[in-house]
Amino acid sequence: EYVEQRKGMTSEDLLSNDWCIASFCGLSFYITDDVMTPKPSSEVLVQTTTDYLLNTEADFSILDLGIGSGCLLLSALINARHNGRGIGVDISADALKIAKINIDSYDLSDRIELFQGDFGDLSFLGNSHTNFDVILCNPPYLTENECKKDRPLGPRVALVAENRGLACYESISRQVGSFLKPD
Repeated sequence: EYVEQRKGMTSEDLLSNDWCIASFCGLSFYITDDVMTPKPSSEVLVQTTTDYLLNTEADFSILDLGIGSGCLLLSALINARHNGRGIGVDISADALKIAKINIDSYDLSDRIELFQGDFGDLSFLGNSHTNFDVILCNPPYLTENECKKDRPLGPRVALVAENRGLACYESISRQVGSFLKPD
């Protein structure tokens, strides 16, 4: 499947990044140095989401802030076992390319929309993209100094936030209420 997805890429595209296939929630994901490698500790986000959605009768929607490789959103949609839709947001155009490859490899491009944008102001999603059942997010949380010490974890943009590593949490918490379904 991954070979099929990369057919449209030039050899320069393929060689420009180190890449691997990573396992997450029993699924395989194409990963480059432009995205975080999925961590087993993040699987609890997917498990909690799917447990919640399995009790939902109607179709559902998920917003994934900082989609990266797409592993959280894809795993939740696949494991929930009924029709759902998702929106993925990332500040990194390169990360969105990786997410798109993974989305296409699971044939879910008709159920997921991708947007490039910043957590600081999610108004670009507009009024048509509100009332999500679940918001998934594993935002940047390190200070600059912590990132320098832990650089092998992943790309800086996925790790570092201002205000002692809390800026993304603060920004998201100010906006999240307007994106969740009531109740």
